[in-house]
Amino acid sequence: MKISFKSKKTKITAIAAGITALILTLTITLCTIKKNTAKVAFYGISEKQIQLLKDKLNENTFKNKKIPYSFTVLNSSKDLASQTKGFDMVITPMGAASKEFVSLVPSKNASEIFLEPSVMGKTSISVANKAGKSADGKITQLPFYFDGYEALLNLKSTEKTKTKKIDSWRDFESFAKKSKDDCPSPILFAGGDSDILLGTLSCLTESFAGREKLENFSKMLAGFKGDYNELINEEYNDSTSALYEALHRLVSWKQEKLMINETMRLKEADILSFMKHQNTAIVIINLSQHRKIPADTIQRFKTIPEFSKETQLYFPGNLEITKRAVVSSAYCFIPLSDSKYVKPTAAYLVDTAVQEDIARKTGLAPSLSGCRTPDIQSDDLRYWIAASSGSVAPLGDAAFISAEKKDQFAECIRNFILAK
Repeated sequence: MKISFKSKKTKITAIAAGITALILTLTITLCTIKKNTAKVAFYGISEKQIQLLKDKLNENTFKNKKIPYSFTVLNSSKDLASQTKGFDMVITPMGAASKEFVSLVPSKNASEIFLEPSVMGKTSISVANKAGKSADGKITQLPFYFDGYEALLNLKSTEKTKTKKIDSWRDFESFAKKSKDDCPSPILFAGGDSDILLGTLSCLTESFAGREKLENFSKMLAGFKGDYNELINEEYNDSTSALYEALHRLVSWKQEKLMINETMRLKEADILSFMKHQNTAIVIINLSQHRKIPADTIQRFKTIPEFSKETQLYFPGNLEITKRAVVSSAYCFIPLSDSKYVKPTAAYLVDTAVQEDIARKTGLAPSLSGCRTPDIQSDDLRYWIAASSGSVAPLGDAAFISAEKKDQFAECIRNFILAK
């Protein structure tokens, strides 16, 4: 039986209509799924911390149903603006990158997207002051846990040198000099890690020049377009500059053999080896590194506050504690859209039980003043942030969005110190 041309045409039209309807249905379904997914981006956070945060967020619920999160880790070696489209929220250290994220929020509906100040209700005044705020007082950057820098003292060295406390830089360096006979490198840090090197430089700058000068230098460096080598030289030669004392201290430690030349190239594993064999008297690290040190090794070391009966912060300084600051990365939550899941996620991250679990699993310090902490190190960091003027971002967070630029500046610092 022959099929007429008209019948063929009718069938083809029907098939085409069916395919179109199917495509339209799939498109609507995918759009609905995408719209109903809470899209979270991570930037500048370690893989371990990202996995812990993913696991914790996947336990969160909204109206008795689990929130359907999707997670993306942004590449710090690529342009940030080109990677940020389509996300509802981001978790990142406070600093240059977090400010860039906030700037991407459309001004016309920013007031609806940003968080109410009441979300900070259970934090200390210092932490509340740290939060990023819009012109109308809304929270743009919600800090919820901290990773601070500390100087660890080798208890075998303190006993042998009869050192009782570290209350000044004179005490600090005297202890290092007395330890030279037993320690190949009395002062040590992972200078081959750009973040640790710039964190150490930040700690010295805060201690000698103060918080304001450190923050002003960070702002200048964030927009700096010139030659890093020339800038470092200027800072070293100008006695009124932010980095003057910090750079001179690092140079003098090298010249007086309180710090071996290799310090500028050491990595985390090298530091663990030095500590294990007690070949150093003073180690400058952050709390994340602290957590990776085996218990039988770390028990031989104490922070300056622990050792000195809490008369000083993690590094000595001349100002009273309320005018000092703790150099610390502050990991924050940033709302980017008006998704129905954004504000419940923010509230969840500053819930007492959630904060306690994050602190226990990361070993870092929570932002809430009333929740439990896993140990004295986490509790001390939270305490000193509250007791001082608060936390201040290390240069690696504060001044750089690009990992490449950060590494370039750190390499210039290394080369400058080694050349002296």
